[in-house]
Amino acid sequence: MLTDIGLALQAWGAHDSGVKQESATFDPESLRRSVHEEIDHMEPARLVFLQQVMHQLEIDGLGAQLDREFDGDRAAGRLDPAAIQMAIREVRARHPYE
Repeated sequence: MLTDIGLALQAWGAHDSGVKQESATFDPESLRRSVHEEIDHMEPARLVFLQQVMHQLEIDGLGAQLDREFDGDRAAGRLDPAAIQMAIREVRARHPYE
């Protein structure tokens, strides 16, 4: 599984130096049409690699979202170890192992 999108883009053949600059000034619809056109003409091996990159981007986004949510829960005291242990004891008391 891919762990570094920068390396993935370099392996893909993109120039890492231009990726961030272009992303700030693009027309989303024009870019979408261009990307779809490129995908339509892409060789199968690159399609597989593109799918892996897309999955990794989704994983990275979900991981960042989880980090933000957990940070909020920690700040609100919802992940206090003592509170978690108390909740576990309460659930086990209501649902004992048999």
